[in-house]
Amino acid sequence: MQKKHRIVEEMVARLEASAADRLLSVVVYGPAAHGDYLEEKKNHNLLVVLSDLSLASIAKIGGPVRWWLKKGEPMPRVFSPEFIAEAADVFPMEFLDITAHHEVVHGSDSFRSLAVKKHHLRSQCERELRENLMRLQEAYLEVGGKSKRLVALLRESYPVFATVFRGCLQLADQTVPAHDADVVRDFCRHMSLDPVPFAEIDQIKNGTKVSSAPDDLFQRYYQQITMAIAAFDRFQTENGETK
Repeated sequence: MQKKHRIVEEMVARLEASAADRLLSVVVYGPAAHGDYLEEKKNHNLLVVLSDLSLASIAKIGGPVRWWLKKGEPMPRVFSPEFIAEAADVFPMEFLDITAHHEVVHGSDSFRSLAVKKHHLRSQCERELRENLMRLQEAYLEVGGKSKRLVALLRESYPVFATVFRGCLQLADQTVPAHDADVVRDFCRHMSLDPVPFAEIDQIKNGTKVSSAPDDLFQRYYQQITMAIAAFDRFQTENGETK
């Protein structure tokens, strides 16, 4: 296992000790599975699959989860095989991303044969685009034009939109790259958007300074996102499906 996953190894050992009879699998997904892991962010996203989601089963992993959270890692998602099968129509974007990019660190692969329907994915992609745009607008009002807070907003919102862009590429039957920067580049190409603002934000996210003023960069970024949402109404998959 890679060095960055040593904490995951310990978490798996704790889960096995606490819930071995009900623990079916542990999966790493998200940035660490995409190759976008950032040590300072502690972004090991875990998905724990239990045999069932009774309170008795959930309680068995309470100790390991509290230990994990104290290490600064995000709350694991806790699923059962039945939940995964029944929720594919509710979380198609997330499940497709996990299916494409994940690492099974314990047990079986619960996403190997998962099927997601296109119309469910389309609905979620549009909803997520519009909801995240509203959140971006609200956050912009809160920062009050302060440069440092604008930079932080750009850095934090970029991976959120990259996640939605992954779903949009899936919807268009496009190959979805592993890294966020490549996902955004391909999405911009497919939707005829300017990739430059996104590329600059990716540089900021990775600790590289850019020459653009934060307010100018935000305006260009915001413009491209609003254009993406307008274009989504005309979004058509390769097999001819439309909204």
